[in-house]
Amino acid sequence: MFEITWLVVHVDEDVVTINQADEEDVFVQINQKFDLAFLGADVLRIQWSAGPEPNFIQKIVEIVDEETEEKTKEVRDFPLEKLTDIPNWDKLHQLIDTTLKEDIPPEPTLAEKLDMLRGVRSDLLQEADITILRFLENGEAIPPEWAKYRQDLRNLPSEIESGKLPEPTVVNNGSEYFPDFAIQFNSWPVKP
Repeated sequence: MFEITWLVVHVDEDVVTINQADEEDVFVQINQKFDLAFLGADVLRIQWSAGPEPNFIQKIVEIVDEETEEKTKEVRDFPLEKLTDIPNWDKLHQLIDTTLKEDIPPEPTLAEKLDMLRGVRSDLLQEADITILRFLENGEAIPPEWAKYRQDLRNLPSEIESGKLPEPTVVNNGSEYFPDFAIQFNSWPVKP
């Protein structure tokens, strides 16, 4: 499940804002209609933080005047020690977890992986072009191993599509809920 370091719930607006527990400090605002009635009709707002910020549940409280017995409603903050003190915390946590899982992007397709590979290949081609230009500037012929290396780089996508080379894979440098896919390929041509 999603580990939360910061949570704000605006029950009246059906908005949940959370911060993922990682070094990136990923803030996520979930703007969709939730039925948050399970938190209680008197709950307006919840704020919780793993840090020094004040943690509270804001509720509407009915106040009865002892002399007139007149009833009024007032908004008050009640301290919150830990997340599990939130009414129906398990249900709220499950709602957040399910919503985030619905928004996880799928692993890149082969076409997307090839686009990522082409980006890395462009950098390698640029390096090879600089090396080849230096040979030409010095009046030297392009060494065959450099010409072959450059051509092998250019042929990579078609070699993969034809099945002659293995398909690139991706590694997730992000988290389960916020993936950051990077290309991983072990069949690059060997640089001379």
